[in-house]
Amino acid sequence: MNSVKLLSQSELKELREFLKKNCGIDILDYRENFLSRRFLVRANSLGFDDLSSYLNFIKKDEKEREFAKKRLFIPTTEFFRNRDVFEKIKEILSNDKTLKKKRFVTLSSPCSSGEEPLSLAMMLSSLFDDFIVIAMDRNLSILKEIKNKKLSQKLISPLYKNEIKSYLKEVGNAFSFKEEVLNKILFSCCDLLQTIPAKGIDLVLIRNFFIYLKEEAQMKCVSNLKKCLKKGSLMVLGKVERIKLNKDEWDVVDINSRIYRFKGSKE
Repeated sequence: MNSVKLLSQSELKELREFLKKNCGIDILDYRENFLSRRFLVRANSLGFDDLSSYLNFIKKDEKEREFAKKRLFIPTTEFFRNRDVFEKIKEILSNDKTLKKKRFVTLSSPCSSGEEPLSLAMMLSSLFDDFIVIAMDRNLSILKEIKNKKLSQKLISPLYKNEIKSYLKEVGNAFSFKEEVLNKILFSCCDLLQTIPAKGIDLVLIRNFFIYLKEEAQMKCVSNLKKCLKKGSLMVLGKVERIKLNKDEWDVVDINSRIYRFKGSKE
């Protein structure tokens, strides 16, 4: 879909009011082309030609409201998505010997359907004895699903054989993560555009979230994150993301992987 038919202002207003009232989602901070793409594509997939018809349907259909709440704002992901980025993070952490002396704290947010924080837990297991991965998302139902998630062979296909052997166990015809992996993950329900209940973060992965936000919301999110990070912490964005970062506060560690180091706040 090369061109996106943008929603009209009246459609945006109706969509915003409906989502805020019925799903607890405020779309004010989201880019219009993102909203248009997500909702018009979904409407077309169900056979509706316009958003108004889809809204009439979703108002009457509880299952579709749950789908919108759970899926339309959840980025598509997989285990070790862009594995080269994980390899670069691992290389950087391996070369920093000072990190071995304390608990290493990582934040994955929004954590989507859980593949990223679980990938982090697997990666960090080979580097640290004492670490924790905070899986943060504003969708509480998604967080509840992650821990008891049953994984098909297709879902675990991005994993190497040694990773499956070390960190997963078979459950009937599916797989689940071993307790020693799940016990390293702390689940937290939070909106990144509000106050973030975390401190002392060494590494934050916030990939493919800024591309959905207006610039003002991006800056608000970065400001909130800075309050959680230690001096010298790493921040990793999505590969296609480019946002305005204060050069006095951030160093570029690896531009291809979008890895930045926090030098301290100037605010």
